[in-house]
Amino acid sequence: MAQRLRERSPNLEELTGERVKNISGSGRTPGSAPWVVGFSRGLHVVANALQGLPSRALERLAIGTVLLVAALFTGFNMFRFPNYEPDEGTYMGSAWALFEQGNLSYYTYTYDHPPFGWFQIGAWAKLVGGFLAFGTSVNTGRALMLVVAVLSTLMIFLIVRRATESVPAALLAAVVFAVSPLGVGLHRQVWLDNIATLWLLASLFALLAAEGRLGRIVLSAFAFGLAFLSKRSWSSSCRACSTSPTRRSASPTDTSP
Repeated sequence: MAQRLRERSPNLEELTGERVKNISGSGRTPGSAPWVVGFSRGLHVVANALQGLPSRALERLAIGTVLLVAALFTGFNMFRFPNYEPDEGTYMGSAWALFEQGNLSYYTYTYDHPPFGWFQIGAWAKLVGGFLAFGTSVNTGRALMLVVAVLSTLMIFLIVRRATESVPAALLAAVVFAVSPLGVGLHRQVWLDNIATLWLLASLFALLAAEGRLGRIVLSAFAFGLAFLSKRSWSSSCRACSTSPTRRSASPTDTSP
């Protein structure tokens, strides 16, 4: 990536300078615009810095950038926006009833989801000092959603990196997930979907990294089971995840179709 940046920076200087010449009509040479020269030199500096980094360090830098972006976009002002939703209080109430009263829900006439989703919320509340650790129970749940959003962004990066073997592609996918206007508000709210998404992404990553190893395939299945237990409607994802992305290499004695 650094090499491509180095190769393109002279062309960028020439093309941009030519555009300045055409627009202004001043007849100056392509490289005479000060901002063009400065920008081109900046590209050279960045390219030299990236070229000096080993691929592993570059990947770690990309991961750190992704985690920082996800934390900032999800965590900034998350206790005030978006407004509290009734379901957020419902899930926090169920978590409270599970840990404080020993009931599967605060209202046990009917059960709409498996209890593992709010079990994780309640375990987080106990871990950080109680359901009012961040002022209100919903704020405590939203703090957990911040952790979940950052980890989900990391999973997106690792999945795309594994599938494409491209750090820029993984960086782009993770940043789009973290900063999407359609997702930022939902990532902050106490939804069981966010928790189930994290387990589903972990399942997919384990499956991609399995390479035919039974242990990792079992780990993938276990993570998918936790996604289903976090919210029952995620069972619709079974069909999408039931097909392994890995391919079994055929041996000379293999007669299967």
